Amino acid sequence: MCIRDRIYTIRVLEYSLVTMKEVADKAGTSVYTVSSVINNSNPVSLKLRRRVKKAIEELDYVPNAMAKGLKKRRTYSIAVIISDVSDIFYSKVIKSIEKIINLEKLSVTVCNTDNDPGKEKWYLEYLIQKKVDGLIVFTIGQNDKSLKKVLDKKIPLVLIDREVETLKVNSVVMDDFRGALEATNYLINMGHKRIGIVSYPITFSTGCKRIEGYKIALSRHGIDQDVELIKICGTEISDSYRATEELLSIKDVPTAIITTNPKMFVGALKSIRHNNLKIPEDISLLAFDIFEWVDLVRPSITIIKQPVEKMGEYAAKLLLEEINSEEEMIPRKIVLSTKLIVGNSVKNISSLH
Repeated sequence: MCIRDRIYTIRVLEYSLVTMKEVADKAGTSVYTVSSVINNSNPVSLKLRRRVKKAIEELDYVPNAMAKGLKKRRTYSIAVIISDVSDIFYSKVIKSIEKIINLEKLSVTVCNTDNDPGKEKWYLEYLIQKKVDGLIVFTIGQNDKSLKKVLDKKIPLVLIDREVETLKVNSVVMDDFRGALEATNYLINMGHKRIGIVSYPITFSTGCKRIEGYKIALSRHGIDQDVELIKICGTEISDSYRATEELLSIKDVPTAIITTNPKMFVGALKSIRHNNLKIPEDISLLAFDIFEWVDLVRPSITIIKQPVEKMGEYAAKLLLEEINSEEEMIPRKIVLSTKLIVGNSVKNISSLH
């Protein structure tokens, strides 16, 4: 399957198959007159206007947004580039983006990169050629030049969840550093000193900042860092499973594990159960947001909650502001706070020390 075939599209505005010529024929007038009625651009008699509107209604004609955009050089479409279409995190963000974009009657094209920098680069160049009105990108973090090309072409751009510090561009991110700091502090306050962390690559700004928050928390409590407890792995459940297996096989096993996204959590949970360990009796577990199905897991999981829907809404609003602005806007960075929600997956072992 070629890359082009992997573009997943959400249609927000359905284009009519009926043409303006057919409306004109049914109303017994010209295409020019029909256009004048639709766009209210030239005077048309009340009798003829009613006839045209009746034809439009009977034929269920919908004006083509693309045609309306030609004079303004707009395509009435935006694109969202995501890293993993199978991850519920992205599904939720896309839904919230679409909700806002829908108000402007724009179409949304979703492009899935499978965390492949080559695909991300291809999509960026393809969408530049397609002259989309704007882009929202979950960047893998290895395509600075291609992203800069988007900015050079004056195409509105918003980076979401992950950022590129070398670019001056709109972005919406979680406070990943503080989220990881709070998670690690909580485990330490519950008596844990051997804390493992399973994270996706630090080439992603999210992974980098969560690892940084974890390390700083340990340092502030005077706990030495053990490289064996830090597992940087791939982005799939199987990668997290293998990383957790490695954590559980070291001589001085961790008493608690932090996972940094839903897939990392699932892989870790599978490994823990495969080793017949009980949560929290044998090992404690804390996860970054794992969404609705967290309620199906027993015991209830202590999580770092992320305002995912708000992330999508803010990104969409930033993009629309830039699309509709007649002046060049100063890039803005919106940082959303996370929240620790305590479940029953962390054991208090402070009395054991």
